[in-house]
Amino acid sequence: MAEYYVLNKANRELFMPFIPEYIRETFAKEEKIVIGAVEEDLGVGALTGTIKDSVFLIDYIAVSPDYQKKHIATEMIEFLQEKMDDMKVEELLATYSLGTSYAEVLHNIFESTDFEIEQTGENAFKVTDLKNVKNIAFFEGKELDVLSLENVPVTTLRQFNQKLKNDYGNVGSVNWDNFDKEMSFVKINEVDEIEFCLLVNTVGGNVGLDWMHVGTKDLKDLSEILAALVYKTEATCGQDSYISVLDESAKAFFKGLLPNAEVMVISEYETALY
Repeated sequence: MAEYYVLNKANRELFMPFIPEYIRETFAKEEKIVIGAVEEDLGVGALTGTIKDSVFLIDYIAVSPDYQKKHIATEMIEFLQEKMDDMKVEELLATYSLGTSYAEVLHNIFESTDFEIEQTGENAFKVTDLKNVKNIAFFEGKELDVLSLENVPVTTLRQFNQKLKNDYGNVGSVNWDNFDKEMSFVKINEVDEIEFCLLVNTVGGNVGLDWMHVGTKDLKDLSEILAALVYKTEATCGQDSYISVLDESAKAFFKGLLPNAEVMVISEYETALY
């Protein structure tokens, strides 16, 4: 019978074979939590995730082939549910694309552990298509006047948040730690204020646009910051990657800026919430 543990950094190595490389690469950027399953002194399964705003975001669940069909994945979820108070977590959340055997397994696991499951769709733009759009191709090989989020001065971020609070109240402020600081981009104007920003996260080797701010309608500046995101996505995630948008207004923004870019509708995915 398997036993379950919240692993510290020193004893994670035993479980690394179950964790994909793209997940392992994020360990250096953000505080990952790893739950390990042990049976007969062997690491037989792992679950990884992060905590943001009292929500545990489940990245990945895997079980050794020799120990599958023994309910280990389900029991890791149940163990995580038991640890929610200790972790100061109010919700568990997982999002995964449909159409794969892995998604089918996850669906069955979450369904059996009282998660609320909702299906939705996603619009995406292939990086190779975006690169060929005239507005983006113009910037290829040029030095771009934008900053990655990790290089934006803290004072500038604070000033921007204060402006949002003044305009919209507390609901307008941004938690910068919720985004991939290397992949997200900001454009600052001549008075050191944030004019545009594209805040993203990298999931499964692709990039999802989670939040954006458009201060003016300057087409060149808009195209420049988008070019920075496109080239960074290609360099980090590869030519076959895509940039996805969930919000209809973000989709309309992309289509307005890039009228010749083809929109693909990615196969539906599910969100499981507990």
